[in-house]
Amino acid sequence: YVVVPLRPWLIEWSLTARYPGTTDPGDGETRVGQPLPAGSIVVSDLALGAPPSANVWQFGAQRVLLELSDVFARKVPVHLFYQTRSEASHDDVRTYITCTDISDAKMGKRVLQVSFDGRLDPGINVSERELDMSHMKSGRYQVELQVGDQHGGGASVRMTTFTVK
Repeated sequence: YVVVPLRPWLIEWSLTARYPGTTDPGDGETRVGQPLPAGSIVVSDLALGAPPSANVWQFGAQRVLLELSDVFARKVPVHLFYQTRSEASHDDVRTYITCTDISDAKMGKRVLQVSFDGRLDPGINVSERELDMSHMKSGRYQVELQVGDQHGGGASVRMTTFTVK
């Protein structure tokens, strides 16, 4: 995510990213979007890794995963990294993490479900959670993350898949 300061009358924004040292406008990639509606929460893509083997960049108190994986050994804890963004603070946020077995034989069996409460500050919030996979059998799984305030507003859901060996 990139935080772009907006004015109330602004209805669109654009961002161009370029490699250092390039000046040709065609060298960049431009994204266009709209400001978030008041009270909404947006969740980034989910990143999975297994430290200490994963490359992690320490940014102040925050850790950023640089090496993604979608295959994990059962006895190694998996770290889930994600970011949330909101234009306003939320003091009553509930987060649900659910892992579902999507292997052919056990399609749809829920094998992990946790929830926790917290708060979000305005702007970008970085989160990391450790998931214990030791009780899971070898197979393909889907992890779903849902973040929303406890009053039913601003909910956002993201999913990704991974394999346990």
